[in-house]
Amino acid sequence: MRRLLADTLGFAGCKMIRRIVGMAKVAEITHIPDAQLRAQIELRCLHCAEVLLVQRAALTDIGQATLLARETLRAANTPR
Repeated sequence: MRRLLADTLGFAGCKMIRRIVGMAKVAEITHIPDAQLRAQIELRCLHCAEVLLVQRAALTDIGQATLLARETLRAANTPR
């Protein structure tokens, strides 16, 4: 089951990347008129996808994955 979860999280990360940079764009994001805001949201999604891919084996339940996604997006909201 852990391997299945890790594979699922990796697939989710890949799917997120495909929907941001591929041809099958996410309509809710592409319809944002402000290009700067749209770019920020795309970067947050890509960062979250990267974390899911890189850390997928360390996550042992869906609660950890959800918390990780929330923390990743929250960290992306803080100014650098």
